[in-house]
Amino acid sequence: MVPFDLPLLQNRFNISFEACTNKEAKESIALDSEEHFVYLLKRFGEGLNTSNRSVIGSLFIKRYGALIAGGLYLWTHHQIGIDMSVEKVKITVNGSGLNFHIADPTQFNPVKSIHDPNRKNDLYIGHLLSENVHPVFANTVHLTGIRESNLWATLSYLLAYWKKEWIKQAESSDNRKHIENVFRAMSEQNKPEWFPGKAANPIISRFRSVDDPLHEGQHILLRAKCCLNYRLPGEDRYCYTCPLISDEKRIEKYLAAHASEQKPIPAQGKP
Repeated sequence: MVPFDLPLLQNRFNISFEACTNKEAKESIALDSEEHFVYLLKRFGEGLNTSNRSVIGSLFIKRYGALIAGGLYLWTHHQIGIDMSVEKVKITVNGSGLNFHIADPTQFNPVKSIHDPNRKNDLYIGHLLSENVHPVFANTVHLTGIRESNLWATLSYLLAYWKKEWIKQAESSDNRKHIENVFRAMSEQNKPEWFPGKAANPIISRFRSVDDPLHEGQHILLRAKCCLNYRLPGEDRYCYTCPLISDEKRIEKYLAAHASEQKPIPAQGKP
């Protein structure tokens, strides 16, 4: 029995540690070669119904970020550092989404023998960034022409979102402190081995926000850069977190997306 919630990883982060079904095994795509990566992006673009390479690259990373978030969830909540090297991961395209399969969910070996929590933290963060994020970003930029800064902005937003959610839901002060330490290290440290070829840490830690009209005291984080979802076929494909729209339009879209959370106005004369 694994010491964490497998259905949660599947439902929230699209990660499976179980053996693929025959259909999934046939359709799963490895990240271990440029040929496979080209095929993966082609399939993903078909699911999005677009051939625009920049849009495909941007939205691929927007979906791919769930894998990194899932790895961080296990690290921040269970102190389990799954080996996320790209050769361990296979992906199936599910319409406009991605499902991740890790057939051999072993722990990242270097952290096993380390006892200092700060050192363990640095090792695992470095593993995620240098042995997963870096090669995937490099291939995405090379094959689609999307600016790498856009990809870091997309991942940074996802990290900021989950940091806020996990701190809000933390079950103990120790868990909250560990979450804060992990995200502080990721966004504030600049270790050359974490960000190959970078002169500075590219993770964005501060985002503009607007008041949440449905939840008093809460805020809606806004993206630093557009994810290009608006370029997909169809009308008004802007996200309510998009930096390109007005705040008036943003609130309008937010309320429409959360219509089920709004209380109906009582009919006149009724309590």
